[in-house]
Amino acid sequence: MRILITGVTGFIGSEIARRLVEDDDNEVIGLVRVSSNTSMFEPIKDMINKMDVRYGNFTDFHSIKK
Repeated sequence: MRILITGVTGFIGSEIARRLVEDDDNEVIGLVRVSSNTSMFEPIKDMINKMDVRYGNFTDFHSIKK
């Protein structure tokens, strides 16, 4: 299943992503704002290679459509 998580660098988003990437049947896509500080990747650094991280804004249709 393809799953898009907004706010994946936040506390709740990173915990949801962590649970979902454990299941190999899930394709997890994490949405990160372009303006996010790179230090915000700390909560997901151990699983970043198991998910597709994309930069964009949920209010911007073109960044979601990709």
